[in-house]
Amino acid sequence: MIARAFGFALALLCCGLVSPAWAQAQIPGSSAGAPVLQGGLDATSGAVRTVGPGDTLSVTVFGQPDLAARVTVTADGTITLPLLGEAAVAGLSPAEISRFVAEALQKKGLVNRPEVAVDVILVRSQAVSLLGEVLRPGRYVIPGELTLLELLSQAGGLLPNAGTAAVVMRTVPGAPPQRYEIPLAPKQEPWQRFYDMPLQAGDVVQIAQQPQFFVYGEVNNAGAYFMQPQLNVMRALALAGGLTPRASERRVDIRRTDPATGRSQTFRVELDTRVEPGDVVYVNERFF
Repeated sequence: MIARAFGFALALLCCGLVSPAWAQAQIPGSSAGAPVLQGGLDATSGAVRTVGPGDTLSVTVFGQPDLAARVTVTADGTITLPLLGEAAVAGLSPAEISRFVAEALQKKGLVNRPEVAVDVILVRSQAVSLLGEVLRPGRYVIPGELTLLELLSQAGGLLPNAGTAAVVMRTVPGAPPQRYEIPLAPKQEPWQRFYDMPLQAGDVVQIAQQPQFFVYGEVNNAGAYFMQPQLNVMRALALAGGLTPRASERRVDIRRTDPATGRSQTFRVELDTRVEPGDVVYVNERFF
């Protein structure tokens, strides 16, 4: 699995689709050598373990072509079969559904000792949602097992303004929602383990936009810019195209908003002052 993740990582790196990160993450994963069940799929074989809403089933009764059906599990977890009517199947395995249909046909006297086969021909219930700064956000089916790196690869990779971490929101029955932050930094150890973490059905993966800062006043290219590591005022002004002839490098202000209180304050800064996400750097005119 590590080798597969490494191959995907090289592809993302070559395309410049992986951003640096410094955040730490803790997310449960699989134990070495032990199969892990991902939602309704067996992670070892990729076979459907249980069905859910949105899945499409093919029901075949051998020797009875009129009883064959192709049905989709509804939002309330039911299907409607010829002569049998509605049946609740969400959470059942294909084998359990086969036994249920066979018993129902025999009990109604429709078929003597029926042989029933149920195949899942389209899996939609076992999926994850990918949102934010990727080329193709949307819902992605888990084909047996799906890691974060494989999900990002299927989505076309990260956009240039992607943030430094992926946030995975996971709903666990009977427990509060769980939040995991996974750094998007292949050079950060142990990055293989982070990218190799299997996702689970129902996971929501969010790739936030990289934080920004703003530069206005007497600069050549005023506007919004993406944050960079260890950014100071001098570097911020360089990114904004440098100062105009009327600018005063001694009269540079920063307006900073406290995220906890929402209150803003403006203060005079030096060229080596650290710039933080959301800061507004303003360069005043010099006195003639």
